Amino acid sequence: MSTGKGGTLELCDRGSDGYDRNSFRHFQIMSNELNTPKILVCPNDPSKHAALNFQDFQADNVSYRVHSGTNINDTHPNEVILYCPIHHNYGYEDGSVSVGKPK
Repeated sequence: MSTGKGGTLELCDRGSDGYDRNSFRHFQIMSNELNTPKILVCPNDPSKHAALNFQDFQADNVSYRVHSGTNINDTHPNEVILYCPIHHNYGYEDGSVSVGKPK
């Protein structure tokens, strides 16, 4: 969805691996829906540190990788939208999760 409609489409910077280099921007736009930014750091990720609030939120405050682009919508339910590089968990557009490898 366009930034003019409350989305992050113009902020997408999808790398060759399909994951967005601006993952934190997508979570930032969801700050009203998330109780705290602390949940965006995997507890086993020593390379990242949790932000205390969304005002100070940066790329260093997110462990999880995000797929972005125009094919991320409910017509593609098996599209990976989230990935934990520590535990190799995958989250899908339909809300399901797989552990260890994609569906």
